[in-house]
Amino acid sequence: MSTFFSGTDISTLKSEGNDANHFVSLIVNNAGTYTAAITKKVTYLSKGKSVLKYNTFDNVAIEDEGTDFEREETVIEYYPLDIIKEEVPQTPKSELELRLEEVRANANSYVNRKVITTPTVSVNKPYTPSNFNNKNYSNLPHIEIPSIKEERETAKQLELFGSKEMGEAKKEVEAEEVEEKKEYTDLDISIAYDDDHINPETVLDTVTQVVTGDIFSIYKQNVNIDKWAANMEKLYTRRFGDITNEAYADSFDYWVDTFTEFLENELFDENFIEKGRDYMSAIWAFDVIAKLQDLPKNKYLDKFIESFERWLI
Repeated sequence: MSTFFSGTDISTLKSEGNDANHFVSLIVNNAGTYTAAITKKVTYLSKGKSVLKYNTFDNVAIEDEGTDFEREETVIEYYPLDIIKEEVPQTPKSELELRLEEVRANANSYVNRKVITTPTVSVNKPYTPSNFNNKNYSNLPHIEIPSIKEERETAKQLELFGSKEMGEAKKEVEAEEVEEKKEYTDLDISIAYDDDHINPETVLDTVTQVVTGDIFSIYKQNVNIDKWAANMEKLYTRRFGDITNEAYADSFDYWVDTFTEFLENELFDENFIEKGRDYMSAIWAFDVIAKLQDLPKNKYLDKFIESFERWLI
């Protein structure tokens, strides 16, 4: 809408202008159009003499002596203002931005984004690399999808004192603890991972942000994901340190989980509204993992894949 002083705005000028000598009102819109006005409280003082004149029935002119009077009236006036918008100076470009512009200028042609097919899984076949067009998905866990979902066996409490040796009992406890930590060893067959897929543009945006580590990268053109992934380990090591060192690993793990959680919170696909948030997130994570697995491998990308696996069901 265009900007103007409506009846409500004028009433505001009158009420606010009555409490101050001057009051400025500025009206703006999203298009950057501005309209402004300023009030002025004005007092008018009138002085004079009032004389009464009239004619009688006999047409005789009558005139009184008159009375002196003094009258004071305060009104609120407002006047339009001319607006001058100062230009915000542009921030000088960083050395990195200048270098990227130089690289783009020297590029021979635009490099098309590589089209990555989303893996499909049959619900009656094992979830193995051979089901993904012979692509290498060795980092994904081995997942069996049975035709009928079987309930897991409930954990049994070990006897505190029994005929077993302490060493044997300890090994059994450790074995159960390890088994409990194996999350997502199979996928929920009610999730149609082979049929349902998130909008490819949404998946591509997620992968771009993961590889570059930049939430603004989706607004930049000509981001070559393969080249970024090839240099990802060097860039991430410079920023986070070598995560093979435990001193850096914990910090990076925390950042990765926070980053993927942010991306999941931003996720929306209207085709999955009726199926629920958990369903949509699982399909999204599955499709993203498939894209990441097709990129040049590195230890930082593996951490991202592990983080996205937490959204699988």
